[in-house]
Amino acid sequence: MGGAAGTMAASILVVDDDRDARDAIALALEERGYAVTTAVDGQDALNRLRAGLRPSVIVLDLHMPVKSGWDFRTQLRSYPELAGIPVVGCSADPFLAQKAAALGFADAFTKPFDMETLIGSVARLAAAS
Repeated sequence: MGGAAGTMAASILVVDDDRDARDAIALALEERGYAVTTAVDGQDALNRLRAGLRPSVIVLDLHMPVKSGWDFRTQLRSYPELAGIPVVGCSADPFLAQKAAALGFADAFTKPFDMETLIGSVARLAAAS
């Protein structure tokens, strides 16, 4: 049970090089009361985490320039203080399900996905963290 009333909003990090996708996900989460930080690629996200950002959940695209979601997730797992943050993969990759298992994603959605389903997954994971 328990609600979000009077508690600080869960923080979500959205990592996607596609501005439209990134903005759509961020807006949908913000409309539901989450504090959202965005990053344009895996390196940008890693820099933010190294600077002290500690999101409840990370929503991560796999195919990005500079540092892919795959490389980001691999690096994230090498930091004990970051490895436990649940990651939700979002990608047009047809093999996302297999890759999600290999990467230890908490959940995964193939683009295009239903936004409400993604929000539900993030909400469940944020509540559990």
